[in-house]
Amino acid sequence: MQGWIDLFRGLGESLLTVLRAEVATLQEDLSRSGRIAGGALALLGVALILLFWILGLVIFTAVV
Repeated sequence: MQGWIDLFRGLGESLLTVLRAEVATLQEDLSRSGRIAGGALALLGVALILLFWILGLVIFTAVV
């Protein structure tokens, strides 16, 4: 009976080790994705500022 208990205990420890590794990998992936998303948002902000400036220039030249 002790053999089965040790077997299940070892299985539980192995599953916890795998779960810890998966969580660490997920955190790393989310960190990388966050940096990429931040860069994309910065690029979007620059594009919107440029669009606003161009639209203002077009309206200004149409009025003048």
